[in-house]
Amino acid sequence: MEHPSENTILAFVEGRLAAAEACKLDDHIDACESCRLLVIAAARASLGTASDADRASPPPALDDAAPLSRGARLGRYTISDVLGRGGMGIVYAAHDPTLDRKVALKVLRGEVTARVGADIASARLLREARIAARLSHPNVVTIYDVDSHGGQIFIAMEYVDGQPLSVWLEEGPHPAREILERFTQAGRGLVAAHGAGLVHRDFKPANVLIGKDGRVRVSDFGLAGWTSEEASGKATAEGAAGPALTRTGALLGTPIYMAPEQHRGERAGPHADQFSFAVALYEALYRRSAFEGKTLEELSASKARGPAEPPSGGEEPARVRRALLRALRPQQEERFPSMEALLQKLEADPARTRRRAAVGLLAGVLVAAGLFVPAWMARQQQRLCRGAEAKLTGVWDEGRRAAVRDAFTASKQPFASVALTQVERALDAQAAAWVAGHVDACEATRVRGEQAESVLALRMACLDLRAKELKALVDIFSEADGATVSRAVQAVNAMTPVRACADVAALSGPLPPPDDPALRARIDTARGELARGKALYDAAKFPPTRALADQVVTEAKAIAHQPLLADALDLLGKVQQSQGAHAEAEATFLASIRAAQAGRHDWQAANGLTSLVFLAGHPLGRPADAHRWAELAAGAIARLGGDAEFEAALAGNEATVYLEEGKLDRALEAASRAVSLEQRLHGDENLHTAKVKTNLGAALVALGRYAEARGHYQGALATFEGMLGPDHPACATVLNNSVEVHVRLNDLPAARAAAERALSIRERALGPEHAALGTTLLNLAEVMMKERAFADARPRLTRVVAIYEKAVGPTHVYLAEPLEKLGELHLETGAPAEAIPLLERALSLRASGAEGPYKDASTRFLLARALVAAGSDRARAKKLAEEAQAAYAAGGEAWAVPKAEIVAWLSQR
Repeated sequence: MEHPSENTILAFVEGRLAAAEACKLDDHIDACESCRLLVIAAARASLGTASDADRASPPPALDDAAPLSRGARLGRYTISDVLGRGGMGIVYAAHDPTLDRKVALKVLRGEVTARVGADIASARLLREARIAARLSHPNVVTIYDVDSHGGQIFIAMEYVDGQPLSVWLEEGPHPAREILERFTQAGRGLVAAHGAGLVHRDFKPANVLIGKDGRVRVSDFGLAGWTSEEASGKATAEGAAGPALTRTGALLGTPIYMAPEQHRGERAGPHADQFSFAVALYEALYRRSAFEGKTLEELSASKARGPAEPPSGGEEPARVRRALLRALRPQQEERFPSMEALLQKLEADPARTRRRAAVGLLAGVLVAAGLFVPAWMARQQQRLCRGAEAKLTGVWDEGRRAAVRDAFTASKQPFASVALTQVERALDAQAAAWVAGHVDACEATRVRGEQAESVLALRMACLDLRAKELKALVDIFSEADGATVSRAVQAVNAMTPVRACADVAALSGPLPPPDDPALRARIDTARGELARGKALYDAAKFPPTRALADQVVTEAKAIAHQPLLADALDLLGKVQQSQGAHAEAEATFLASIRAAQAGRHDWQAANGLTSLVFLAGHPLGRPADAHRWAELAAGAIARLGGDAEFEAALAGNEATVYLEEGKLDRALEAASRAVSLEQRLHGDENLHTAKVKTNLGAALVALGRYAEARGHYQGALATFEGMLGPDHPACATVLNNSVEVHVRLNDLPAARAAAERALSIRERALGPEHAALGTTLLNLAEVMMKERAFADARPRLTRVVAIYEKAVGPTHVYLAEPLEKLGELHLETGAPAEAIPLLERALSLRASGAEGPYKDASTRFLLARALVAAGSDRARAKKLAEEAQAAYAAGGEAWAVPKAEIVAWLSQR
């Protein structure tokens, strides 16, 4: 092949290359020195490998003769115990403090990668481990992470509380049906891997784990064949404990289970896994090997001749015997075309086959009689999938539409008419999508025959939840008050898309419900409640949402179904965050993520991590934690195969965190990325896009690019006015944000007009004493102070203090801002003595640091100025100013202007 580009090599290392192309490149780098060097460089950059000297002398802690002790650290993981040793290295039980979960750590021996060159080996292993990490299947051990330490590679994997299949088999004998059931589960794991372009290469009972929950998981994907022993003509070939053999360019498994093509040194493909699976199943059923040989050459020759005839008299069905003999044929093309085809033969139900034959015979009779008309049969099949519209009766029909219209009209909100139009349009679209999805799911199984009954059941269960969510939202709208109408358009835009019910991979990823019909019924009921809870949350009905979420969390814990628990905890965390209980929300989101990981609910894990980025970085003020969550969120999203919705949300949350930190260039880049993603997803005229445009505007304001910021604010405002109406509270938010831009551009009339319009909108929509009026009144007062209209500003600030004291109490940090502004007003009007107690109170309220150090800095500097102006404590004033200067200096470029002002002030004192 031609020399690959650097982008192709990077994709190879990161596991993003198609399987066929990756195989070609893998062969190429064995023969091409220059490309091998490029792969080495890419591997070092991606894995962060140590220097050559480090690789030559790995730290004693990772030496095979001295396993890590309990409490030792490996990356972020804390070692708990040694689980086992093998040709590849040592497996430890460890604790991941970030997600508070137990993991298995496989630390590869140094010589595992030495023979082919550590960097090439690292590149290959990294590529395969990353492919394996994207596997999400109940019958595959999850790979969480792959990293290196001291030049050696370790892999963090799902910890399975159970035993290897090999141990279970040794404890036998077991009934054939139990053996088949366990191997079939393992086979499903291989099918999932092959679908992802991954080949195991070393399938054997020792690489299959049976959990105490009875679920079978295949382990060591992406790791097979990375052992240190050399192939030799006299190597032992006995049992699963025999050596695994390897050469550069061909990864070979444990000899007894190896396919003939592996013996020949050819690249192992899915057919090799099929052969290994059949060897293991033959051995388990008949308690003897299908092949004989004491040396590698003898074993290879035995496989070339074909398998031994199984002993007669066994309890396994004849179809199983026939299937195994075919899967064990020497030539790949003589085996089954895929693992899926082999499993279908192993699982075949003769009784069901006879029933199908009877139907076929009847069809033959009908044809002979001239009555079998294909078009007629097609119509009969299609009739099976009719009636979806009728299922929405009482959910969204003309009667329900009339009830929603009446409620919106009765709300007397000035934007009710515009909101009603948008809501009806969205509900109509959701209902139409639901009907189409229902018909498609049904016809895929009943008419086209391309979908299994089990998949139909998954899709229909999902559609049932979407109908319940739709009904719950219409219930809320049918009794809408003013607050509900103000949230209605956002609520319908937050509905779960019906297209999610066609994503079979996502639906089948989480652990299935238990077989117990009673438990399944309880789970179905709880999921219906969660659908109702989501509608309540989207409509901002927080108290009933929290009560419902608490109940479902309790039920999910009692049932012990992790995917349900993850979803319930996520809803609880969201409502806790919305109610200002940020520390509680953080703990709840972490619990949700742990449950999602345990339940293979990858979508929810990505969702929770993305939420934590904003929560940690903004209200909790811990940007370092936020960035850690962002890295984990990006990995979780990649595990899903990418998700533009999550990527946009993550970019928006990162922009907020960077803005809080004063890292303005990064904030701008993240905000721009969020806008681009939302535009691609939803178009320019969309609420999601308009919202992230305001974040981009904030980043531009911080960078001093005010004219650009005004353009984005105006674009967002136009979208909100068009979709929500010019009197909607969301318009007031954008107007509020634009006030500072007008001030910075010295357009005080525009600033005052924006603030007054925002105040008018909020007063009409929310009432004269609502807490949301506070920021608008503060902005208006600030503009008036810029105009030197202090007499106009003072009553606005006094009103904010009264509103906040009533809403949150006299000791809440919210009061610090209006108190500071009142102090500044008195200072500017020559009354520093009156300013001092107001500023002292503001500084005391900000002592908790909940608003970040920069708000505190502004108060300190104003108090310093007031003390000097009043002829009071000059030493304290200097100290306060210096503390404010230090805080601004730590904040970086975003705070250069106020820092310079303090420096100039201090130089004159």
